[in-house]
Amino acid sequence: MGQNDAQWGRYHAGASVLMALLKMPAAWYQLSLLFLSPNINFRCAIPSNESRPISNLSRSSWDDSCSYRDQGGTPHSCDLWQYDTSELSNTVNMMWNLVCDRELLATWAQFSFMCGVFSGNVIGGFLADRVGRKPVLVFAVLLQPLMSAVVAVVPWFSLFLLFRFLLGLALGGTIVISFLLGGELGAGPWRPAITILHQVPFGMGQTLLALAAYFLRDWRELQMALSVFCLIFLPYCWLVEESPKWLMATGQQKRAERVMEVIRRRNGVPQAADTEMLPMTEKNKVQIVKADNEKLNNNGGVGFCDLFRTPRLRHYTLAVWLMWYCAGLSFFTMNAYQTQLGGNTFVNVGVGGLIGGIPGNIMTIFLVRKFGKKKVIIIAHLLAALFSILIPIYDVGDSPYDWQRRLLGLLSLIAMSVAFPAVFLLSGELIPTVLRGSAMGVANLMARLGNTTAPLVGPTASINKWLPLCVVSGAPLISALVMFSIPDTGDGPLPNTIEDVERTNPRWQETVIISVEEGSKIYNPKTVIVHQDS
Repeated sequence: MGQNDAQWGRYHAGASVLMALLKMPAAWYQLSLLFLSPNINFRCAIPSNESRPISNLSRSSWDDSCSYRDQGGTPHSCDLWQYDTSELSNTVNMMWNLVCDRELLATWAQFSFMCGVFSGNVIGGFLADRVGRKPVLVFAVLLQPLMSAVVAVVPWFSLFLLFRFLLGLALGGTIVISFLLGGELGAGPWRPAITILHQVPFGMGQTLLALAAYFLRDWRELQMALSVFCLIFLPYCWLVEESPKWLMATGQQKRAERVMEVIRRRNGVPQAADTEMLPMTEKNKVQIVKADNEKLNNNGGVGFCDLFRTPRLRHYTLAVWLMWYCAGLSFFTMNAYQTQLGGNTFVNVGVGGLIGGIPGNIMTIFLVRKFGKKKVIIIAHLLAALFSILIPIYDVGDSPYDWQRRLLGLLSLIAMSVAFPAVFLLSGELIPTVLRGSAMGVANLMARLGNTTAPLVGPTASINKWLPLCVVSGAPLISALVMFSIPDTGDGPLPNTIEDVERTNPRWQETVIISVEEGSKIYNPKTVIVHQDS
């Protein structure tokens, strides 16, 4: 590939923005249950055929009652309820009466969705490494608004769960592909800014969700509005090209050249000359190095298990997965905890996205350039832990508008929004291109696992008010400790092969080779890593 291929241009900028905007649906659907299926106040409704006097059925307060007693003291289970519609006119819980002995069913709405996201992350990442980034992206972008619209009109709760799963499947695919393409579009010093700004639209999407929910108080209307919003992503099918890095890493040289020619035209760059092609001579005939890592040199033979084949890559893979789990657990637990900070839910969620999410992401760009990713990740995680654990010192109602709790909550979110994009950036730079899709698919899966366990943390406040915040602060502490064993990647080129990752491992020897023959031309010499048996 020519030198022009690495030049930044209009296509790279536009495609990077398009990939980043896919984080907005991630915020819409992952946080939508805050408004679709929130905990709401309710009380027993008087049955239409009830002729007996009822002694304990309050008409002036919401007592969340599941039973009542008649005048004779005989208990009766409620089969009808009245709901507090002062904030939301209709929710999933109201429509299917997901209260009392059916309350557990409400958790299945999030569980089915997250199972879909799990599947979408893993399947999407796997397919991205096999058939390419673009085909998976196109399928997910088309499936997302369709499933979202179906969710809005289903008449039965069982179908609601099924199509929520399929919606999560589509979202999981877009999440992992947008991460892969966003990281592979950037080169050198541009990559940190691209990957970090990729997170900004999540905060924008969170704020837009709160705004839409404020005006659309019926869950069906809100869900359908989100479906319409997703239609803006359909042009991605034509605007986004396949990743040239993936094409080169999988040996599809001619197709990569065609894609790069399209990108050059969109960038307004003249057709590149084959400046890196050298005429074939007897002097630079192809040399072949036979080593016990021959399978790894054949990209077509690289599979998921190769993430654990070599010591350095194995360590990086496990560290990345652990940090992503901690990120998902702490971030979504803190987001859910905003409803317990005091105040209005719409304001808390909206401000949490606008102030808690966006500024931190932008700050990260400058911080990683000045101090490096490793220092930023460690310090930001420590600050997030500190701000979180201080929140329970103040009780709700201790001050006007609970400003101490809200301020600490926002500071914690800002610190997380600095740390997590830097973690995501570092993760993509540690894993080689031939395995990045699979590794990042599982990393997203670990983050979604953290998201799923987050709702289980909030109720622990009934045992002790410190418990939820201990979890929120403990997860960043674990990530900070893990980071001490991970190197800073700088602004160098992304590793393409497993050998690139192991290049500095003393168990692997660097051997200067060769040129790769293709027809009548030969490419520049490159370096191959040969495993040394001890």
